[in-house]
Amino acid sequence: MSAREKFRGWLRRRRKSKAVRRADADLREFVYLDDVSVFSLITSRVGAIADQFTETQTDSLKGEIQTTGGVTAGVAKGEIKSKTEGTVTHSSQVLRKATVQATFKDLYELESSRLVIQPMATSVDPPKVRTVAEIIEGAGRTAFEGWVFSPGDWSRGAMAELRVELAADPIYKMSAAFDSFVELVKESPEMFPGLEDDLQEPLAINRLLQRMLVDLIPVRARALDYVAIENSGKVLLIHRKIADQIAGGGGAFQPLYIVGVTEQRLYWKDIRQVLYGNSTFNILCRVTDDSLKESWTPVKMVDVLGGVAPDLADAIREFGLLASGFLSGAYNAATNQEQLQSEHMIEALQKYSSLLVSASGSSLTVEAEAEIAAKAVSLGDSYASHESRRSAFEDIRNLVQRATATELDSSEAAKLRTAALVQAGFSIDGQFQAPPPKPLTPAEPLGRHMNVEMVAIYW
Repeated sequence: MSAREKFRGWLRRRRKSKAVRRADADLREFVYLDDVSVFSLITSRVGAIADQFTETQTDSLKGEIQTTGGVTAGVAKGEIKSKTEGTVTHSSQVLRKATVQATFKDLYELESSRLVIQPMATSVDPPKVRTVAEIIEGAGRTAFEGWVFSPGDWSRGAMAELRVELAADPIYKMSAAFDSFVELVKESPEMFPGLEDDLQEPLAINRLLQRMLVDLIPVRARALDYVAIENSGKVLLIHRKIADQIAGGGGAFQPLYIVGVTEQRLYWKDIRQVLYGNSTFNILCRVTDDSLKESWTPVKMVDVLGGVAPDLADAIREFGLLASGFLSGAYNAATNQEQLQSEHMIEALQKYSSLLVSASGSSLTVEAEAEIAAKAVSLGDSYASHESRRSAFEDIRNLVQRATATELDSSEAAKLRTAALVQAGFSIDGQFQAPPPKPLTPAEPLGRHMNVEMVAIYW
């Protein structure tokens, strides 16, 4: 093999290895891809795009046979030439349909230099800072480019790529979980006695909410590489590599959430695997708001409904918190009216025994305390009528008198019974007064929200 052939072989292998590395860099597995946005964006950049691509490869083999013969007659000489030529041609045509994934690759290569935010290479070191003030002062300087952003650095429609922890908005997750829970209650009502009636109002709100979503899934993804900070009314995005340099300054930073609405039909994977696992993905998106909001309305129709039925709109806004509290245990069997009254009746009987012991001037043995406590628990359902309550208190009084070897005056015992009922949440006539419910608070921490249009989600 000549030196030239060896060089050509090395060159072919080198080009092939470069192509493999380039293909690996472009390898993406999509979980969501909006084909309308992809084709619209690339068409706005380059104009009409090809729908089909044709590649033709032709191999030709040409052969030639030439024969020469001579004839001599006196002084005259003649020559006869015969030439035969043959050509064999083989053509192969490769036809491939342009797919949205291939078009996305072209779009990404076209837009990569225009992205206002994109993942920072791991090999690049951030500028050194010691205080939050140094970050604020560094904003806008060349050394902080790509590390510190202000919403003024982009306009509506700008494209960005961010690494996020992907999740559906809590109101969507709670709505789906609430539906499953309601079905369980209906299938096994004996497991949740009296609970089905309490679910009617939130169930009606949930049905209205699902109709307003119309197969749309609101996404609230936490940005992994950036956090937000507010200073003198100005909000900045700070790369985590810079924020981590601030010792004890973590309280000044807020999480950044990438929020937007996606279409269920455009997911390439099962949404339960994608939106409920808090997995890490990259998002290519278009910014729809040039500011970072403190809150976000995942169901856009709620704002429209607010002008017609503000009370109903408020109920839908609070549904996420109500459902979250309900499913996490804030609304459990203890909030059932009957169970709640039973628990407070037990409390009243135990308070009554303590007041009787104090009035007698004696004390109880451990065994007597255990016996009276067990008796109070067994009489917990005696709150329904005046007669049942009176009988339960009388049983406790008899146990205390026997344990202390004393006998209390009936009028004094009646006063102590009333005091025990009031302290346990009952009125003087024995009617239970339920305590006001504790306000529910959001499960998610507060943060800043970047409103976007989701173009693609991949890893």
